[in-house]
Amino acid sequence: MAEEQGKHGGHGEHGESQGEQKQEAVTKEQPKKREGKQLRGFAVMDRAKQREIASKGGRAAHAKGTAHEFTPDQARAAGRKGGLTVSRDREHMAAIGRRGGEAVSQDRAHMAAIGRKGGEAVSQDRAHMAQIGREGGEAVSGDRAHMAEIGREGGRARSTGSPSAKEKEEEERLDREREEEEARRAQ
Repeated sequence: MAEEQGKHGGHGEHGESQGEQKQEAVTKEQPKKREGKQLRGFAVMDRAKQREIASKGGRAAHAKGTAHEFTPDQARAAGRKGGLTVSRDREHMAAIGRRGGEAVSQDRAHMAAIGRKGGEAVSQDRAHMAQIGREGGEAVSGDRAHMAEIGREGGRARSTGSPSAKEKEEEERLDREREEEEARRAQ
């Protein structure tokens, strides 16, 4: 029964995972001679037969209680070694990072929390905020057409009883803050 599960339980057509099937396809053709000697026994068998025999031996060892069990230290060392090997493949690591970033960025609440946290930290730095304001003011005041439009709007507001200059100024300040916050989030 256990042998039957091993052959058919959740694997490919012949009880092998996809990785095993790929490995088998790559290594199926093996030389029949090595260094002038004729191969015999286990070495002559195809990979599928070798795997089947080895698998039976592994199951028997576990059932008997004589199979090797890794200690936590051995497992840690093996994991570290594998991790170092995998991390050398920069394309693979970049792909992993992209998938993770895409998954996290789909969580809008999480991203908003990150943005708020960053905005709070930045806005605590009064010198930095003052510098941002100066740079924004310099950029806007350099645009003469824009400044003229602001002046015309201010003149109309005073003559028509529209919102006061202070109210208009407050609206513009809030708009700038929103734009700055969006720019910070975009970085």
